Amino acid sequence: MAWFWEDLDRDDGAGIPAGAIIPVVIGAEREALRASEVLKANGVLARAIRPPSVPPGTCRIRLTACAGHSPADLEIVAAALSQLA
Repeated sequence: MAWFWEDLDRDDGAGIPAGAIIPVVIGAEREALRASEVLKANGVLARAIRPPSVPPGTCRIRLTACAGHSPADLEIVAAALSQLA
């Protein structure tokens, strides 16, 4: 999966996650919900994590990677994430 992280431009300061859960910090609650819907429309299940689970202003999308995901699956996720910019 290293190639995925090299191709994905992350500027949230989180770096490469050590485990299967990949947090993508969005910020505002409304934007996190919108991001979740955009990803869903592209076939990616990604829940918006909002207060009280995280502090206000740090809402995020939680992705989970597993061994069953192919490079093509990850390309779909990367393309969907790029729509959020």
